[in-house]
Amino acid sequence: MIINGFKIHPELLEEVHAERCVLSECLGACCTGGAWLDVEQLKIIVPQVAAIKPNLPDDRRDPNAWFSAPAADEAAPGGGTIGTNVVADLRRPGETCCVFLLPDRLCALQVTSQQLGLAYPGLKPLFCALYPLQIDEGEIIVDHETEQHFGGATCRRAGATKQPLYRVFKEEMQLLLGAEGYRELEVMSEK
Repeated sequence: MIINGFKIHPELLEEVHAERCVLSECLGACCTGGAWLDVEQLKIIVPQVAAIKPNLPDDRRDPNAWFSAPAADEAAPGGGTIGTNVVADLRRPGETCCVFLLPDRLCALQVTSQQLGLAYPGLKPLFCALYPLQIDEGEIIVDHETEQHFGGATCRRAGATKQPLYRVFKEEMQLLLGAEGYRELEVMSEK
């Protein structure tokens, strides 16, 4: 099945007893290893440094400590990818978290985006906004690799209602496909 140029992985059509995670339970486990962004996304964040800094704890306000060195990636917009750095996660002893994950488990980039009135995902890297979904060679898939490395990073929990996995991750699917594309997915999956 292809919608808006994206192939939909069959796993997303499988019916499961699941619903979205609850941030107060998972504590942002998906943010354990930091996040990836491309050079083009970095160009959106950098002009907002002054707005981002006040939303971070004092010890994380140095923008020179926010990102790793870029790595060449011809497939990425701008030709490279950059990782966010990690810091000790005080809410999960012995673990790390993205430099932008706040003690209240919100993302400083998302908080800043809301303050600036930016449409979602705003400054938040697409990698984060889509998680646990990702795009692999034009196909929307579920990221099982991160889940294996960072316990609790499944973004779902047991649910009483059986539903297709794409409905569990409706927000992420709509971000990729748009509202009309999502409606098309629903119609096509019911055939």
